[in-house]
Amino acid sequence: MSEYKNSESSSNIDLDILYEFVLEEMQIGNPRTGLLTKAVIESDGDDDKAKSLYLQYRVESIKKDMETLEIDPRKISKEELFTLIENDFKGYKKSSQIFKKLSIVLLIFLTIALAVVIYPYIPHLTISNAQPKSVVEKHESAVQEQKPQAREKLGGIRDSYGNLYKEIKSPFTGKTWLDRNLGAKKACEKYDEEQCFGDYFQWGRGADGHEKAESDLNTKLSDSEIVDHDQFILGTSDNRYDWLKFQNNTLWQGHYGANNPCPQGFRLPTAGEYKAELIDNGGTNKHKIFKSFLKLPMAGFRNYEGLVNNQGFEARYWASSRKSQFSLALSSSNGGERPYIFFFERSNGNTVRCIKDSK
Repeated sequence: MSEYKNSESSSNIDLDILYEFVLEEMQIGNPRTGLLTKAVIESDGDDDKAKSLYLQYRVESIKKDMETLEIDPRKISKEELFTLIENDFKGYKKSSQIFKKLSIVLLIFLTIALAVVIYPYIPHLTISNAQPKSVVEKHESAVQEQKPQAREKLGGIRDSYGNLYKEIKSPFTGKTWLDRNLGAKKACEKYDEEQCFGDYFQWGRGADGHEKAESDLNTKLSDSEIVDHDQFILGTSDNRYDWLKFQNNTLWQGHYGANNPCPQGFRLPTAGEYKAELIDNGGTNKHKIFKSFLKLPMAGFRNYEGLVNNQGFEARYWASSRKSQFSLALSSSNGGERPYIFFFERSNGNTVRCIKDSK
């Protein structure tokens, strides 16, 4: 009989642990497309509601799988549980833990037996002269306390409107970024400084004027990737909240990608590049993305109805990455939550921070 019981596993599954996993899954931009689509459809275009519904559906799905497999989280490490979930429990069987324990016992027995056999042939044992652990720990702590500074490089970098930018170099990855959001009048000194918010681009559109916060609205979807007007195209559920009549996943892909709005030599960052700078590094404090070397402001966003929302409170930065009919963006708020990668409909207007092409 299995050591796991449905009655036990069902009552002992820690939902906080599951929510922690799903949030980490979102940070790396790896959702379950079916659940995400369901959440977006039921949210009626409300991004916050879609996020909440996706979290709920994903946690319920994981919990159901754990109950079916009779997994008791008290008898498995969090790291092992996360690995199982990440791999959709592939290859896991109810009795796999029993076999695992038997394998460990057998391995210990064989190790002892081998040691008994070879011990007489070992002339002597040497003692390592490694540094005491306390010294090593102190050294590592001192290294971690060093705060790297981003290097700024002066340059005449201009966008299609003639706005001037500088280069800043990441202390974490060594990659070069622009010092301000695309369209911003200045680099940020405060997270809610309106002059550094920049423009609000619909995903995949070029700098044609639609990105200006006060641009007019248009309800007609575009037949072409090159739009012949400067109006913000409203999204609808009939077309998956896109500004294009026929979706195109090749837009914004690299410096030479169609409709790249960044200055020459720059492009949209990928979700992975945002993750490396702002999720994997830089601490977890409040206003984290503003306190980073990038000084990303809480510029808000322009929703699919053309309304600019949450300025000074929320941030959404488009990445070139996409998933199914959605596109990815770095998201955060001044409520102190950890930045994460989430999925937004392409008719939303989000801010853009450009990264330099690697040579």
